Parts: sequence; structure tokens; C-alpha cells
Amino acid sequence: LAVPGFWRTRFFDARAARPLPPPRGMNSLGDGGAFGACFTPDGRYLITAQSGGSVRVWDLRVDPSVALDSTPAPVRDLAALPVGGECFLVTAQADGTVRLRAATIGRELQTPWREVMGCNVGDQLRCVALAPDASRVVVGRADGHVLTLDGRDGRVVQDLGAHRGAVGVVRLTPDGNTLVTTGADGHVRVW
Repeated sequence: LAVPGFWRTRFFDARAARPLPPPRGMNSLGDGGAFGACFTPDGRYLITAQSGGSVRVWDLRVDPSVALDSTPAPVRDLAALPVGGECFLVTAQADGTVRLRAATIGRELQTPWREVMGCNVGDQLRCVALAPDASRVVVGRADGHVLTLDGRDGRVVQDLGAHRGAVGVVRLTPDGNTLVTTGADGHVRVW
């Protein structure tokens, strides 16, 4: 388990519920802080959402990382999952930028990623989730709306007035048929 923070990321053994030393003594994962982190499904790579507007893909066995640059706005949330023979990565930035990228599994994930979709849904973006087949991206906004985007072109296919206040979390069930959202209004909604 990786818990990102400003200038430092802490690692934990999730089964034993105890802290672990960082891989190769890495106390910092990139410049500035990291808003979020997730491991690739095989556990080999750690992907961090950087405050400077990039995403970093870390191979925890060796030193180098690769930066996937975007706009200068902080990356607020991210999600990664395998689909077919590819690893899909979706990111949500504070300026409203949403990017969906893919890289072939089995090759080094530090090789170039291809951009599948990029769009902007307004500067109130807070969180993101990815459908199991990468066909849809769900984003939560500070105005309480939850948008479902087409994973190919970024077109808004659904706009839910989900919460009174900011949406904090959006998550899809593994089958992609149920959406769970939380908001600053104190409610958890199941759609």
C-alpha cells in the first residue's frame, strides 16, 4: 500500500498493517507532493498523481521513472486497470483535464503511452473512475455533478446532479454496472 503525501510517500504492508521502508530508500516520488497513487494490476509499477500536473510511472525495482506530462494543473485522482493486453490509465486534473492513456502489458510501462482520449470538463474536477472495459470514464465535480464520459472521444453521455456540494469519490463495481459516489453533503449514493 502506498500513501502519497506532500514531499513524502509512505509504504505499508496491507496484510500485516505495518509500515514498510520505501523501495530503494525513495522517500519522495517526484517534485512536490502527490495527490494520489495506485499500483498497476501486476503490482510492478506505482503510478503517482503529481501536484505539478504530471503523472509518474515508477518501476519499483529500478531507479528511473517516466513522466506523462499534461497541463500544469495538479493531478487530483487517477485509476489504472488491465483491459485485454493493455494497462489503461485515466487521470483527472484540477483544471478539468481528463486523459485516458494505454500501454501494452508485458513491455516496460515506461515506454511511450498512447493517448486514447483527452477532454476538459471544467475546472471543478475532483475524482475519477474507469469502467472495467475502459469504454466509460466517470468524473466527480465540486458542483455535485457526476459526469459519465465516452472513453473514446470524451463526449458527456450522462450528467447526474448527484450531491449538494463537492463529489469526493466515484467508484464503479468490478462489473461496471453499479456506480457508488460520496459527497460533501454526507451522503453515499448507489446508482
